Amino acid sequence: MYICNCNGLTERQVEEAIAAGAKKWRDVHAFHGCSPQCGGCGVEIADYISPTSPQDFACGTPAIFAEA
Repeated sequence: MYICNCNGLTERQVEEAIAAGAKKWRDVHAFHGCSPQCGGCGVEIADYISPTSPQDFACGTPAIFAEA
């Protein structure tokens, strides 16, 4: 199943990047040599990274989109 339609990243590719040490949704893209485009996959990828931790939303923008 596709997780990131903009870059064509699949569920398997997301899991591969996480297994290799990706800690943030942008790390998953970087692992595969691309970067996020629309951001629509951010929450879903974050759920793969940490499925039990609640998302922190401020002003309607997920915290995972904030640059660290």
